[in-house]
Amino acid sequence: MTDWHSYPALAAGVEGAQASPETFRAEDIHRQVERICASRAFRGSLRLTRFLSFIVETTLAGKSDSIKAYTIAVEALDRRTEFDPQSDPIVRVEAGRLRHALERYYSGPGRDDTVVIDMPRGTYVPSFQRRAIGAAPTLAGGDAADASERMLAQNEQPQKPQAPAAGSRIHRIASAIATIPAAQIFRIAFGVVAALAILEVLFDISQPFIGGGNERLLPKLWPTRDAAVAQSPIVTNEPLIYVEPVTYVGEPLPGMRSATTIRERLADALTRYDDVVVVADLPQRTPDLALPSNFHGAPPSLYRLASTVTYYPDGAMMLAARLIDMADGTIVWARAYDRPPPAIRHSGGMSHSVAQALLQPFGVIQAREAIKRADADPMKDPYRCILDANTYLRSLDPSLYRPTRDCLEHATADSHPLVGVFVKLSRLYMYDYEFGGASGPAGNHAALDRAEQMAVRAVDIKPTSALAQFAMEQVLLARHDFEQAKTAGENALGLNPNDNVVIFGHAARLILTGQVDDGMAALRQNINKKTAVWTSHHFLLALGSYLKGDLTAAEVEASQIANENFPPGLVLDALVAASNKNRLRARHDVTLLARYPSWRDDPRTNIGYFLPDHSMADRIGDDFAAVLNDLRKHADVVGSVRPAGEP
Repeated sequence: MTDWHSYPALAAGVEGAQASPETFRAEDIHRQVERICASRAFRGSLRLTRFLSFIVETTLAGKSDSIKAYTIAVEALDRRTEFDPQSDPIVRVEAGRLRHALERYYSGPGRDDTVVIDMPRGTYVPSFQRRAIGAAPTLAGGDAADASERMLAQNEQPQKPQAPAAGSRIHRIASAIATIPAAQIFRIAFGVVAALAILEVLFDISQPFIGGGNERLLPKLWPTRDAAVAQSPIVTNEPLIYVEPVTYVGEPLPGMRSATTIRERLADALTRYDDVVVVADLPQRTPDLALPSNFHGAPPSLYRLASTVTYYPDGAMMLAARLIDMADGTIVWARAYDRPPPAIRHSGGMSHSVAQALLQPFGVIQAREAIKRADADPMKDPYRCILDANTYLRSLDPSLYRPTRDCLEHATADSHPLVGVFVKLSRLYMYDYEFGGASGPAGNHAALDRAEQMAVRAVDIKPTSALAQFAMEQVLLARHDFEQAKTAGENALGLNPNDNVVIFGHAARLILTGQVDDGMAALRQNINKKTAVWTSHHFLLALGSYLKGDLTAAEVEASQIANENFPPGLVLDALVAASNKNRLRARHDVTLLARYPSWRDDPRTNIGYFLPDHSMADRIGDDFAAVLNDLRKHADVVGSVRPAGEP
C-alpha cells in the first residue's frame, strides 16, 4: 500500500510551478531526490547531497519541526554534538549553496521535471511542487551529459498517482516506453547513442559497454544510492571485523556515554575506513561464511573486537580494547585508553584512536594480513594488491612499480572490485604524473587522465569513501581546479576526519596553494596525536618551513625524508642544505637527482607538476637553479649538474 502525504507548495520563483498545494506520493519525491543527486551539479559535492537528502527525508517522516541548524550540522554535515550555530556558519553557507544548486538544476537538466523541490529562504524545511507537463524536451539545448541525465529522468517520470506496479524494473520501463510516441523514441535513442559516443571519447573506452573490460561501466559513471552495499566481503576477500557488545564495570555518571553508545561509536569509527567490513553478527567459525562457487582465494579473515569500559566515581573512565583473530584465537592487539573527567564529554576520541590503530595503512590489521597473505597470488587476491600498493607508495621502490600496477589493473576487471583498488591505482598514476620515475618522465598528461578516471570509479563504487574523495581532491589539485579540489577535500574530512591520509591531503592542498600556516597547523595537530608519521608529512613540514624562512626547522624535517626515489624531496633537501651552507649534502642530493634527467635538466617545469601554485613553483625553481649554478661554480659537482637554461 502506498502512503500519500500533502506538502505545502513553493513560495515562489520556479517558472511554471502551480500555485496551489499538491498531493504527492513519497516515492515520487524520493525518485526526484535521486535524480537531483545524480546530476552534475550535485554528484561532485557530498555535503549538498547529504543536506538535501536529510531535510527531505525528515520532512517525509513528518518531523519537519526538528529541521534546525543544529540537527542539520550534526546529522548531515558531520559536526560534533557540541556544535554551536551562532559561532559556526556552516549550515547557513551550505544552505545558500544548496539553493543555488537547485536553481541551476531546474534551469538545466531538471527543466522538464514535473516534481520541483525547493528550500525557501528563511527556512531549512523543503517545499514540494508539481509543475505542469509541457511539450517533449528538446535535447539540443544542453550538453551531452545533461541531455543524457534528462533522458534517464524522463523514462522514470510518473504518469499519474497509482500503486506501484508489480514486477521488475524492466517490466515497468517497458510499459513506460510503450506509451511514448515513435518519433520521440527515435529522438531518445539517437540522443543515447550520441551520448555514448561522447562518453567513449571522454573516458577512453576501447571496448563496447555490453562486455569486455568495460562491462557495466556505463551505470557506474553515475553514483547510485546503494553502490556501497554492492560490495561483497566474500568475493573481494576483505577482512571482516565484529564489534562485540561492550562490557562495563561501575556505573556511568550523568552525561557519560553508556557501554551501548561506546559500541555504536566504535562501529561507526571502523566503518569510515575502506577495505574492511564491519559485520553485524559473528559467525561461529570461518567455514560458516558461504563462499560462491567461483571463489578461488582463501576465506576472508575474521576478527573480533572485544572491549570493557570502567567507570570511576570521579567521572573518569578507561576503555580496554583487544583484537582477536578468530582463525586461531590469537590476541593480535590490546590497549587501554584512559580519559580523565574533563575529557570524557563529547570527545569521541577513544573510538577514533582504536580505529586509527587498527585500520590505518600499516596498522594492526594490515600488518597481520601481510603476514597471513605472504604466499598468496596477488592476481587472485585484490586485498593483497592493496597491501603491495601501500608498500610501493611509501617506498617508491622502482622494482615494485610494475608488479603493483599490473596487479591493481588486473583487479579493476573483477566483478566486485574493491574501492581501494581504484584509490591506489589513482595514486599510482598521480605519482607518474607528478614525479615520473619507473614509468617515464613527469608531466605525462595521459597518466593524469587515467588517475582521474580511477578516482571517478572509486567515488562511484563507494560515494561515502573518504579515500575516494581524497583521490579526487589530488587529481583536481593537479588540474588546478582549486575550488572543486576544496569541495572534494572537505567531503573527505567530513567522512573521516581522523584518517592520516585524508589529513595529509587536506594539509597538502593548503600548503601547495599558498595557505602555508593553516596547512602546517593541520599537520602538526595530527602529529601531536602520536599517529604514524610518513615521509610525505615530513616533506610538507620541511617545505612549509623553508617557504616561511625557518631554515632550522626545515633542516630537521628534511633530514627525515631520506628517499632517493622521491625527486621533490631531493630538490627540497638540496635547497635547505645549500641555504645552510652545507654544499656537501646539496651535492649528494643533486647527484642522486641525476637519475631523473627531466628534473635535472628542467627543474622549473617539473616542480610545476607538483606545485600547482605558480608563484611558489617559480620561487622553488629559481632557488634550485641558483643552487645548481653555485655548485657548478664551486666545482663541487662534476658531470651531473647543468647550469640553468643549458640544454
